[in-house]
Amino acid sequence: MAPDDAKPLSAATPGDAVGASAPPPLDSRYTQSSGRVFMTGTQALVRMLLDQARLDAAAGLATGGLVSGYRGSPLATFDVELWRANRHLDGHKIDFLPAVNEDMAAT
Repeated sequence: MAPDDAKPLSAATPGDAVGASAPPPLDSRYTQSSGRVFMTGTQALVRMLLDQARLDAAAGLATGGLVSGYRGSPLATFDVELWRANRHLDGHKIDFLPAVNEDMAAT
């Protein structure tokens, strides 16, 4: 038997975990500088590229990045996530150049 003051359980959301009244915008996974950030492992790889660029800039380094690979690589959806984050990558001078194995082998 449940006590009289028992409250029904409800599903938690990412906003609940950080005490926010509304869920953060999806782009915050790449721009948020403090607190918890919810993302997939593939999105974390993209975030890592952006964080490294930010660290380099804070250290006074003028760096850029290049990510290349073939579509449908064993790391599924990495290329798709790079396309989605393109405006963030551009802002940090990180280029994504999709390629195919044959093109890469010829160089």
